[in-house]
This record gives sequence, structure tokens and C-alpha cells, in this order.
Amino acid sequence: MTMMREDVEKREAQKLDPVQYAQRLARLGNMFVGELHMHHNIEDHQYFPVLQKMETSLVRGFEILDKDHHALDEHLEAFTRDANLLIQNPNAESSKAMQEFHQGLDRLEGFLNRHLIDEEELVVPIILKHGFDQ
Repeated sequence: MTMMREDVEKREAQKLDPVQYAQRLARLGNMFVGELHMHHNIEDHQYFPVLQKMETSLVRGFEILDKDHHALDEHLEAFTRDANLLIQNPNAESSKAMQEFHQGLDRLEGFLNRHLIDEEELVVPIILKHGFDQ
């Protein structure tokens, strides 16, 4: 997120070549989306079910995290759509498209930060209490 945010700010200030920006965004964006999907898939299908069995009273918290993962998919779809506009036409990018991508990146970062805090507040106490030898 930090690198993508710094890059978009440099590009908006015309301190980064549009083609170089598009190449970096394609590489970083692809890695970012792929890693997030993999991470949440592991949580949804491996870690969270085990943790829910350890603390059945916290099922509602895991349901909230699951809803976040579905909402994150929508954020990532918007990220991918907006990034692809900039990647596919690096020399024709409009300031509006760049601004929309930057705003979407800010929203995505805020969402992820909140989600990670929620996740830590739910998961870490369970692991500290029970361990995680599963």
C-alpha cells in the first residue's frame, strides 16, 4: 500500500514517468490483490474455523470478519478496474482517473487498517489463551 500510495502521489506530481508508473502499478497491484486473496482464503478455510471451535462465544466476531472479506472483494474489484484504466493507457491517463484511483486506494487502505485491527483484537487473545498447535 505504501509503495502504491507513494507512486500515485509521484505520478500526480508528474515526478514519475507514466509508462514506468503503469509498469510498477501492474506489478505491485497484481501482487497485492493476489496475496490478499490467498491470505483471506487461508483465514476463511483454515484458521478461522479452528479458532471458532476454540472460542464458540466469538462466532459473531468471525461472522463480521467474514463479511469484511466479502466487502474487501468489492474494494479489490474497484481497485483492479481503476488500476487497469491507468495501466492500459499510461500516456492517456486523465487527472480524473488518477484522482479516482488515488481516492479508492485511500478508502481501501482505511478499510484494510480497520479490518486488521478487528482481526487482531479477535484472534490474538484466542491464540494467547489456547495456543495454536492445530
